[in-house]
Amino acid sequence: MFKKIAGIMLAIIVAVLFCAGCGKEDNATKPVSTPALVDAPAAGGTVKDSAGRMIKIPATMKRVIALNVSTFNMITAIGAADTVLGVNDNAQESVPAAASKEVFATAFDPMVEKALGEGYTDRTAAKAAYDKLISRTGWHDLAAVKNNKVLLLAQNIGTTPEGSIIGMLYMAKTMYPDKFADIDPYTVYKEMEQEFFDVEATGIIAYP
Repeated sequence: MFKKIAGIMLAIIVAVLFCAGCGKEDNATKPVSTPALVDAPAAGGTVKDSAGRMIKIPATMKRVIALNVSTFNMITAIGAADTVLGVNDNAQESVPAAASKEVFATAFDPMVEKALGEGYTDRTAAKAAYDKLISRTGWHDLAAVKNNKVLLLAQNIGTTPEGSIIGMLYMAKTMYPDKFADIDPYTVYKEMEQEFFDVEATGIIAYP
């Protein structure tokens, strides 16, 4: 079934590409207009914030406040961590490079935050969070619970740009363990953290 679906998707993609190349005119010779960057709000423009205040954005950002881990990680990846004036409490606690930054906000507090994520290595706590989740009223009838397909992911896995990659790997491996038997999502996660953020990952990011 999986091969059949993949084959159908491939056929659709090929058909779309073929049709896209069947135009009567040669679009490659037409000039392409590109909006000037100076017209963008971020280039010295003015925007209204959530409180209704008009905020002037400087053309060159010299100091920023990163209010989530993903934003801080991306700024760090491009070598601009020194421009970050402050972070949220989750980033300060879980990202070594943010440990000395001032805290400007409190992160969203999901049920399993204290059991999963960087800095959390107690699998007993992770199991307790897992057992609490699957014991919710009516959950015992769910096919995912019956077939042991429930997967807890840390806050940043699946909800951030870089975490989404790892989240997809975990979900793919959970749904198709035979097809992804040669992939270890945690190993990929550790390699990404080391390569792009210079962080040695040690926490539990998925359970079981």
